[in-house]
Amino acid sequence: MKSISQRRSHIKKSGFGTLSSSILTGMILVALAPLLVMSYQGYHCSREAIIELQEHQLSLILESKAVKINQWVSEITSDFGFLSAVPCARQQCGYIDSSTPIGTLNEDCNLLENLRQNHRFYTYIASYDSDWHLLAKSHEDADSIPIPEDFAKKLETNKAFTLSDAYKISEGSIIVWAGDLLKFKEMDRLGYVVSRIDVSDIIVNILESGINPGDTTVLYLRSEKGEYLYSTDMSSSQRNNNGTAHMNNEMGMQFYFNNQGRRVIGTWKKLENLNWILGVEIDEEEALNWLSILRKRAIITGLVTFVLVTVIAVRLAKHISRPLREVARVADSIAEGNHDVRLQPMGGTEATAVAKGFNKMMDEIEITHSKLTQTASLAAIGELSSSIVHEMRNPLSTIKMNLDALVEKVRGDDIYKELATIAFEQTCRVEKMLSDLLNYGKPIKPVFERLDIRPVIQRIADMVKMSHSEKNIEVFINDKRHDMMTFADTELLQRAFINILENAFEASPESGHINIVLENGYDDLEYTKISITDNGPGFPQEILARAFQPFFSFKDNGTGLGLANVKKIIDVHGGSVFIRNQKHGGACVEIRILGRESNRE
Repeated sequence: MKSISQRRSHIKKSGFGTLSSSILTGMILVALAPLLVMSYQGYHCSREAIIELQEHQLSLILESKAVKINQWVSEITSDFGFLSAVPCARQQCGYIDSSTPIGTLNEDCNLLENLRQNHRFYTYIASYDSDWHLLAKSHEDADSIPIPEDFAKKLETNKAFTLSDAYKISEGSIIVWAGDLLKFKEMDRLGYVVSRIDVSDIIVNILESGINPGDTTVLYLRSEKGEYLYSTDMSSSQRNNNGTAHMNNEMGMQFYFNNQGRRVIGTWKKLENLNWILGVEIDEEEALNWLSILRKRAIITGLVTFVLVTVIAVRLAKHISRPLREVARVADSIAEGNHDVRLQPMGGTEATAVAKGFNKMMDEIEITHSKLTQTASLAAIGELSSSIVHEMRNPLSTIKMNLDALVEKVRGDDIYKELATIAFEQTCRVEKMLSDLLNYGKPIKPVFERLDIRPVIQRIADMVKMSHSEKNIEVFINDKRHDMMTFADTELLQRAFINILENAFEASPESGHINIVLENGYDDLEYTKISITDNGPGFPQEILARAFQPFFSFKDNGTGLGLANVKKIIDVHGGSVFIRNQKHGGACVEIRILGRESNRE
């Protein structure tokens, strides 16, 4: 057997020696986990708030620029509405070529050129009939650049003010074609007024205004086809087509990498009248700069908290592990065979409660050990008794038969008849004792069936009453059940009820009564309750706790196995049996048997 010091060494090697470290680690984790969760949640919420703020600011910038562009488009629309209505645009107004007949040129009316001079973004203005023959133009070279076919078809189809898609020419200028329908007095006649517009300066003035030097905010204009028309970041003038996947979104806020590899936050808006995409973006580092400050503060706070938690956890770990080590020491001593050793009171309410619980547990283990030893002895006695019963029953049956014959033989001699009768009765008693012993010793294998328990009790009560007819005892059965059926083994229940009713008849005085009550009950599971009450003297109080103990009886001629067999039978039914004394005299045996087959599963 190992010594206590050896066992302590083994425990330490197996990990008990690191208990303080385990407690320390656990406490640190428990303390820091909420802090980390709150820190992450705070960082996440701050990040979302900053992103929401940036989105709001970028959206305001975007909306303000979009409003200015739309105002400019409205001015152009107004100009073309005016041109489509005045006579000069659809007749002889402006500068026409030398083939025009003399007398048709009104040199005082040069409305198209005046409009071009007032708005320098109009590179030329001209009017045409329905077959695209020139009617008038703003200046000599106005028609030197042909009108794009796709725009001409679009204007013919729309028959209203129309803007072409923007495109860039080699000089870097952004060109847009605009046109409207001419209104002739003759309703069947059509014409068009068209202008080639250089929007470069307009776009630069609108997008560049309000951008602070050094600010990473970038505004850009992109065609619907993905071509970048202009950007406030000059280094981004040669952009690739990154981000064209976002073209179908009316507006969105996303993180992405620009063509220079910088991670940015951007949003965009589609300008419906121009089929342009107006976008704005800002470097993520600048947008989330405040988060870096918050992160540094959180790290410093976390480190200070970690140090404080570690110091406190070390002290608490030592305090907690001290009583546990004392428990381990006492457990080692008990394992060495010192079963009387117990824990002494320890400091702290919880430690004292542990000591009391440990001592109580050891006391109960000692009691249980004694009971197990007794049970093992009873089991050995039962096994031995079973073998003895098998050996004794055959010769006992022969003795019983011979005594029965002897009683008949000496029937005329009262003295010998009485002696023979006494011998015969004692032989029957020994046979009953052997039968009870055999029934208690062998295992029970119940055969459950659905049955009504009242007829079984009635039959047994009538049979026992007949054997005790000289006492004139009445039996009353009161059936209060609503569910009449239960699942049980009929033969085993008969055996149990015979034992109980025999005791009840023996305990009851002459002209006494026995009450049997059948009820349904429910306590987690549904059960049938059978209460059998007599009006005898009841059980002595010191006997009640041992009533079901095998080989224990307070009757002179008892075997001590009747009620033990009853308990064994009820146990295999998954039920319970109790005995109590009535307040006004008599004993009550209460049996509970599960009412449904599913209750036993």
